[in-house]
Order: sequence, then structure tokens, then C-alpha cells
Amino acid sequence: LTVRNATETTVTESATLTADALAAGDGGTVIAWADGETTFAGRISATGGALGGEGGFAEVSGLAKLDYTGVADLTAAAGRTGTLLLDPNNVEINTVSTIATASLITPAAITTNLNTSAVVVQTGGSPTGVLIRDDGEPGDVFVKAAVTYTSANDFAILAHRHVDFDASVQ
Repeated sequence: LTVRNATETTVTESATLTADALAAGDGGTVIAWADGETTFAGRISATGGALGGEGGFAEVSGLAKLDYTGVADLTAAAGRTGTLLLDPNNVEINTVSTIATASLITPAAITTNLNTSAVVVQTGGSPTGVLIRDDGEPGDVFVKAAVTYTSANDFAILAHRHVDFDASVQ
């Protein structure tokens, strides 16, 4: 069985991808992926069962570019909250895009999702193996705007190469 990857993936504001547990059990897994660009403005729900179970897992990724403004509910009434993984090649955490080759994830998108999931922003390595230090080369995270949150859920930034902090995360 061969599963082909999409070149582009778009999930609009009116779409909801659901993998909720029923009465008991863990939330499921939802993956929205493209080898090119992924635009995700919709909702993901992968909640644990009301009688027990953990929250699910969601990955939203665009190998070339990710535009994420969606919301993931990975909560569990009687278990641990699940994880939202956002993992393009390069990420700029900012209110507006200033690096053409990086995917923009806003502080608001992060803090909104932290209310209903743990959030991991992770970059991949270069698909060509080229690792030249320059703004936007694969594997970097640029924190250009502050991320301030009060959620008890975890927030992690994992970079293949560098994390550059020009603003705080707290």
C-alpha cells in the first residue's frame, strides 16, 4: 500500500476534523500534511472520552510552508490533554510575516491553542541537506513577538538548528 502526500492542503474555517473518543477511550490522531503548503484555518477535535481517556494528537504541517490559524481541542475530561504539533521547515513567531521563507505562527494562535492542547512548534531539517546559516534556511525558529500564556498545558519550541529569541516566551 502506497500513501501519497498532498502537494497542497487547505482546511477552511468552516471545516472540523474530528477523532473524538466515545464514552471512554483516548482521543484519536488527526494529521493535515502537504509536501508544499498547508493552510489550516479550521478546527480539530480529538478529545478523550467523558468516562476516561487521554486527549488525542494532531499534527499540522507543510513541508514548504504552513499558515496555521486554526484551533485544536485535545482535552480530556478525566485524563491528560493531548498535543498539537506544528512542524514546518522554518517558523517565525510574530504578528506579521517578516521572513519570506519562514512559516508564520502568531502568538495569538499559540495562546489560543494552549487553552485546549499542549503545543509543540518544531522545525525539520533541510530536505536537500543544505545547512547554511541565513534567515529562513530550513530548521530555524525565529521568535520575533512575545508569547505570554497562563495555561497549565505545555508549550515547547524544538528547532532542527537554531532558535533566535528577539522576544520573550513566558
